[in-house]
Amino acid sequence: MLQTLFQLTVLQNVFGLKELISSAKTYILAQFSVLAKTKDFLNLSRDIIKMFISSTEIDVSAEEDVFRAILTWNGHKESERKNICRVVS
Repeated sequence: MLQTLFQLTVLQNVFGLKELISSAKTYILAQFSVLAKTKDFLNLSRDIIKMFISSTEIDVSAEEDVFRAILTWNGHKESERKNICRVVS
């Protein structure tokens, strides 16, 4: 299910499924702390990660949760994700 939600977000630009995508994005942002601990999260692209973490609607108990999620994501494919600053800038 989580993989499907992430994939729907990616398809937004391809097919213009705005209402469906909006619902998926809202759910992801509301459950960010839980979803950030999944394997699907680790495989997201830099652009998708940046879209979620830059949203004012992200629901986390502290900004530190977002920072930890980024560090975990970066460490998953560290050789491919050398410049973490591009994600958080």
